[in-house]
Amino acid sequence: MNKRKNFIVSSLATLLLLVSCSSNDIIFERYSYDVIDKDFRQTWTDGNVSQLGYYKSLRYVNGSEQTEYIESYDELYRSQNYLHKMNSTGNSKMLVIPVDFADYTCDRLAHGCPLSRTLIQNAFFGKESRTQYESVASYFDKSSYGKLKIDGKVTDWFRPSVTYEDLQNPSTNKTIVVNIYKEALSWYQNKYGDLASYYVNGDPNQGLPIYFIYSAPADDSPNGPNTPLWAYTFNSEALVSWTSFSMLNLDTYNKVDSHTLIHETGHLLGLDDYYATNGNYSPTGHIDMMDYSIGDETAFSKMILDWIRPIRVEKSITYSLTPFESTGNVLLLNKNWNESAMDEYILLEYYTPTGLNEKDSKSINVEAKLPTKPGLKVYHVDSRAGFFENKIKPVGYLKDGGKSKENYRVGIIHSNSVSPGNEYTKYPLYQLLEKDGGNSFMSGGIASNDSLWHEGDTFGETTFVDYKFHSGEDLGITFKVDKITSEFLTLTITYK
Repeated sequence: MNKRKNFIVSSLATLLLLVSCSSNDIIFERYSYDVIDKDFRQTWTDGNVSQLGYYKSLRYVNGSEQTEYIESYDELYRSQNYLHKMNSTGNSKMLVIPVDFADYTCDRLAHGCPLSRTLIQNAFFGKESRTQYESVASYFDKSSYGKLKIDGKVTDWFRPSVTYEDLQNPSTNKTIVVNIYKEALSWYQNKYGDLASYYVNGDPNQGLPIYFIYSAPADDSPNGPNTPLWAYTFNSEALVSWTSFSMLNLDTYNKVDSHTLIHETGHLLGLDDYYATNGNYSPTGHIDMMDYSIGDETAFSKMILDWIRPIRVEKSITYSLTPFESTGNVLLLNKNWNESAMDEYILLEYYTPTGLNEKDSKSINVEAKLPTKPGLKVYHVDSRAGFFENKIKPVGYLKDGGKSKENYRVGIIHSNSVSPGNEYTKYPLYQLLEKDGGNSFMSGGIASNDSLWHEGDTFGETTFVDYKFHSGEDLGITFKVDKITSEFLTLTITYK
């Protein structure tokens, strides 16, 4: 679900303003998918730092003293066919289906049905120049360094049996969208006949990704996120995202804003929300596409989506990090790392307000924006895998074994919606550490330039002294930022 209301909810006044704008420039220009995969997943070492070409599988002993393996994040996520996701590398296809209603038809939109459909095409598969930021296709091509090409089609308008009035009913549950999904599948097959070509991996059991853009306005009340008239994604029962056309926030040049669509597509790829869905706080300080729907995907997301490999620091060293947004270069700190994305570790990422970060570092009149200055981001990741009873209740870490993936769903134990009193829910999945050693993000604080490490700043000397992982293991490492330029950030890392 998207939290960034400033981008996703437009007013009727804005839509009415667009009526007076010329519609002649609304044409679809398809994105060319021109990012070349440079493949940052090579195996190498220089004795002090190293990088793996491929992650290792997770290994544990089940209750029958047999060894079991989890080979990848995809396998973990799809355990027992409970959750579905698109493939995050290679060519992934999605259907985009515009939806209108008998009591809120698409001709009520400022540009009518055909041109509104064209705007949707630009939002998903169009050139960057046809958007205020990026299209879904251009964003993921760039963020993945060319490893993910999302393509598909935008269909004609589909009208379900559900009405706008039904969606406004306070008793209507958001899962009504799953019923619309099922109805749309039948409609699409009858109209186009190529439904099977959109199955993930050609397997109907792995889901068929559909993104619905509905004609009715989003509910801009405080209760909006709890109603069907909002933006969200289902990964169980169906593989579907659902967003109002009003959330495209057309500007006076008829350009669409795809921030919300990108955030929800991240869910279709298997990424979690990095803000708390059970409270008004964000462990990542709002500065993440999967938090406040801004900027590039950050290091942990790119690790589990199989776009990058971290550089493991094995000894004390002075090292120069290049900008993460353009190179995928990130350092991992954990002396006992299990060499997979599913573990507990520290990530050091050189943030720059460039590329996919640039626009959202210059935003005005918003609650949160990306830092305007380059600096070092320090993330604590706790993506340890574990067993889930009845598919949803965490009951143990995978490394401790004693259970089988045949009888228990496996998945990442922690999320950024923390709650005290339970070993498996009291720690966040992904937390941006604050330079001053504070913990304001866990009570609603928002990250800024001062949250990042700059020249002369240290970790483990005056703040974060004797830092421990959630597991109780000592980090045993300190560092100091020595120099920052536009091309690199140099820091000295010391093993205690």
